[in-house]
Amino acid sequence: MFRWTKISEANPFLLIAGIILIPLGVAAVSLFIDARIDNRQRQLSKELFERQERLSIAQMIDAYFQGIGDVMNNQMDAGSRNRIIVARTMSLLNRLSKPSDKAMVLRFVTELQPGIVNRPERTLERSSKPFVDLSRMDLRDADLSFANLYRADLSGAQMTGVNLTWANLTQARLEGAILDQANLNGAQLAGAEMTRASLRRARLGGADFTNAELNNGDLRGADLSDFSFDGITSSINLSGTDVSQAIWVDGSRCRDRSVGRCKRQ
Repeated sequence: MFRWTKISEANPFLLIAGIILIPLGVAAVSLFIDARIDNRQRQLSKELFERQERLSIAQMIDAYFQGIGDVMNNQMDAGSRNRIIVARTMSLLNRLSKPSDKAMVLRFVTELQPGIVNRPERTLERSSKPFVDLSRMDLRDADLSFANLYRADLSGAQMTGVNLTWANLTQARLEGAILDQANLNGAQLAGAEMTRASLRRARLGGADFTNAELNNGDLRGADLSDFSFDGITSSINLSGTDVSQAIWVDGSRCRDRSVGRCKRQ
């Protein structure tokens, strides 16, 4: 006390500074600690919400699987069963946000539903409705290899980086779909409607586009090795696209260094 009194008497500014700065320092430390606690609480709340959401989605998908199993075991006609399965599938797909979850459900239903998987044309030949409506759906980077999407409506769908190797997209609707960097090696797209579809830097080796409609489609930068234009019914944007060794619409093979257009051998 004596020393502090002596100092304060000698320099009153030190006393004033101490009175002001000490509470400010304490307040600053308190605010810092509170901010750290608030940030941690927000992180914990976010983690808890994400866990609850994942659990909810898992329960929803499990309930869907169980419900589809019950439908398959029900003694009803195939047409009614297929309609119920498609309706329940679409209801679930519209509630899912992750492309991987959607791909899992699509793979499940196309493998489980023999009436559509084996001979889909028998079920749908008298109907103008698609097998499943996936229009404008986000399926980026999803794995749909070998999936049966016969007559599926994928118009306007976001499918950048999707894996569709050996998938069945026969007569599918893909108007305006974004398939940039997609893997379509060996895919079946016969009769597909692909007006304004974007296939930039996509892999198309061995894909079947017989009678596919590609009016104003964009294939810039696509890998067209072992690809055939034979049977494609419309013009497409090939600006800057290497079509070397591709089979052109008239059945002839394009020469090496055919960029943007086919230089016939």
